[in-house]
Amino acid sequence: MILIVAPYSGTLPENSPFLAGAKKIRTIIKILKSFDDNVVLLNSGYSHDNNQLMQEIVDFDGVGAVKIITPSARNNSRLKLLVNLINSKKIIDDVVSIHGIPNVVWCYNGYAFEMRVAAYLRKKYRVKTILEFEDWHFARRRLFNPKPYLDWIFWRLAIRQLDYGIVVNGKLADKLANHNIKSVMLPGIVSPHVSVLPNKFPPFKNKNTIVGYFGGLSSEKGADKILRLVEDLDVNANFIVTGTGELQGVFKLLAKKMPDRLKYLGAVSEWDLIAAIAQVDVIINPHVANDGIFPFKIIEALGSGRLLISTKLPMHGYESYVEAIQFYDGSYSNLVFMINSAADIYKNKKNTINRVAEIAHDNFGQENLNNIIGNLLQVLNTHEL
Repeated sequence: MILIVAPYSGTLPENSPFLAGAKKIRTIIKILKSFDDNVVLLNSGYSHDNNQLMQEIVDFDGVGAVKIITPSARNNSRLKLLVNLINSKKIIDDVVSIHGIPNVVWCYNGYAFEMRVAAYLRKKYRVKTILEFEDWHFARRRLFNPKPYLDWIFWRLAIRQLDYGIVVNGKLADKLANHNIKSVMLPGIVSPHVSVLPNKFPPFKNKNTIVGYFGGLSSEKGADKILRLVEDLDVNANFIVTGTGELQGVFKLLAKKMPDRLKYLGAVSEWDLIAAIAQVDVIINPHVANDGIFPFKIIEALGSGRLLISTKLPMHGYESYVEAIQFYDGSYSNLVFMINSAADIYKNKKNTINRVAEIAHDNFGQENLNNIIGNLLQVLNTHEL
């Protein structure tokens, strides 16, 4: 049995500002399911209101039954993390009593509860542990939010119990290497349906430039800049936007006000997302990321063969992708210039963009990920680490 600990509800489409993370969790579960039919998801998410431990079996995204266990919690309670940490031993023992001792525990990110589960299972049952390290604890501005500090403390307590890491960039690989933990990079996943887009639906085939934004609708992610671009008639483009978040109401209203200019699709299925990507010429990443983050959607954007216009990115470990990206300096005026010049930029970068799309598919397509994860599970199970 493989136990994956992650904040995920198992519902599709995700009505969440963290769509890319949910998609990545789904894909990882599908890959794990191909190696062990008995996959159990211990859900550490917040979108539940239950006064006792919940158990359900879900036909998970077409790959068969996945058992989901959700600890008791009040809906969106800020105390849920603390309550789960206090009750973590009982929660883990309940999972073991119901489903047995897992062969491997896969933890999504270095969150406090996930790290508590990994450390406890490693110490008590010698279960091999994998950390899917998605971002550094202090990579985002949280002001006085204590959660990053709590997560970091439990990560430090668990670090000696971890066997292997899956990381989003070289900086996080270095942090694990400092503790003698090997890792492999997995910044995102390129669906085979995305990989065919450069040839099947090449960009810039029509007169009007279409710009896509596919991410969380918050100012932190830079979605407010998309709203400004839509309203700015000096920007020679139309827009397609997916996702949810604090600004989704504004996007809905603007799409009604300017239907020929903005198509807002909300939370979409993976198929609808791919269909949206196929319609655009340019994908924008206005999210300002530091060294502890690598936005999931970057690899998918590169794999689609579209022109990617982005803020500066932490490219440690991804140097071969740099030339395909059109970076802008973070200013609104420079972003407008890049969009208005997009057709010419794409013409000059076309060969590089298509070459990098192939590299992204080869490195992060599902076939290669199956091989990477399969080999890792085999090594863990044969105790060769």
